[in-house]
Amino acid sequence: MSTFLRSILTSKLLTPVRTSAWLKPTSFTSGLNGAAGMPWEIFRIPVAGRVVDVYTKSGDIAVYAAYSVLVPEFGVGVTIHAAGAQAYRATAELLELVVAKLVPELETLAREQAKTGYAGTYTSKAAAFSGTNETAVTDRLVLAVDAGPGLRIQTWTRGGKDVFAGLAVLRGVKNASDVAARLYPVVDGRWRMVMETPKEGTGMLETTCDSWMKVDQFRYAGLPVDEFHFQMGQNGVESIQALGLRQTFVNRA
Repeated sequence: MSTFLRSILTSKLLTPVRTSAWLKPTSFTSGLNGAAGMPWEIFRIPVAGRVVDVYTKSGDIAVYAAYSVLVPEFGVGVTIHAAGAQAYRATAELLELVVAKLVPELETLAREQAKTGYAGTYTSKAAAFSGTNETAVTDRLVLAVDAGPGLRIQTWTRGGKDVFAGLAVLRGVKNASDVAARLYPVVDGRWRMVMETPKEGTGMLETTCDSWMKVDQFRYAGLPVDEFHFQMGQNGVESIQALGLRQTFVNRA
């Protein structure tokens, strides 16, 4: 069973696209924290200001019970087996315990790995390899890991101009400092930028994470401004392409 779960997580049974489609709900439940898939029983738990989806499949017969568990966000799978008169109850309680203990640890580990492998200052290729003085660099991308999800874009400039200033105008926000942006991995080195802007109301649109519904909202010369391509090497990120703005950044270090 462990081999089977690893095969799902590494897309050895299906293509990455079909695996991703399989790991989606086919119906929502009456509660905010649950959904049903084929054949998944999906639980959504809050972690660091966001939700983490836990895909499970339970089964029992006579005095035997089991749970198969997948946490795709962290690439982790767990199997739980029990036998006896209270086997099903035992697997349910173990599921609660495993998720409560494991997911926070995975979150901490993921942040540590992100800091080591992704966070840093990136500049244009020409600036990085010509020894240009740091103050003279006009194209810069600074990525950081903070208390929020994904990678936060702390700084993004093109030609010495703050890209967030332009994004603020497009989103109708007065101050560029009120625009925050985070990068999330999609597949095969592709990442998407999600912008966060202040919300003050209490209505449906104001309390929903509607930024996920605005992916690919802006394009420049036909290419998405919010798509980034990461080229990885043995020591982490080798280069980052900001697709829409035709920028290629490399690690300043």
